[in-house]
Amino acid sequence: MNKVLRVIYVGLIFSTFLACNFNSTFASATKQFYCHGGTHEVERAGMLLVKKYGPKDYAILVGHDAKENFWNFPGGGCESQKDKYTSQAAAREVKEETGGAVDIPGGKVSKLSSVYSVHNKIQLFIYRDDNLSVMSLTQACQKACANKRLPRGFREVDEYRAIPVQNILAACDAIIASKFSRYGQHYNNYVVLSRNGSPTKIEHHYLDSLARDPSFRTKIERECDNTQF
Repeated sequence: MNKVLRVIYVGLIFSTFLACNFNSTFASATKQFYCHGGTHEVERAGMLLVKKYGPKDYAILVGHDAKENFWNFPGGGCESQKDKYTSQAAAREVKEETGGAVDIPGGKVSKLSSVYSVHNKIQLFIYRDDNLSVMSLTQACQKACANKRLPRGFREVDEYRAIPVQNILAACDAIIASKFSRYGQHYNNYVVLSRNGSPTKIEHHYLDSLARDPSFRTKIERECDNTQF
């Protein structure tokens, strides 16, 4: 009889352990992220890497997704197991998608200006660093891609390009003029020209998010020494 009771007791303990771990995992997996004082939900976070090339010559750097074959601002999903805040998610994604070349502490990212789309639930921080270069970022990414020991997040982007800020703004204006009707399909990406004239297909969710935030033009112009584009 005592043996039966012990088996039942052990079974109850094991069941409780599984239930606790399941609930913990479920709660962690469904954690929600917010910005603007906890009033706006965020599912994806990233960064606009801004660089000055010369007088009134500013660009935003975009990375090439080797698998999906489009270009985008570095960013990705907020992960409850890795991130506590959206700024940490953005910092992590940028580090991964630049091959470790851009490593900004989450606390510093949280102090940066950002744009946000309620529709897409995307927050993009604006970070300017005139020491960044397309060549160095591309080299770092290609080195990371060749290292199979690195997590997959480090091996998604294989090249970088510089897109003039005015071209990004023109694309946003076109999106607004179309009343966002052209951007309902996942692979309906927008093509803009890089600084060297190369057609660059940018994934539409992030570009659409910039267009949906009316403060984007003001914030990016302020970041570019109050240059009006």
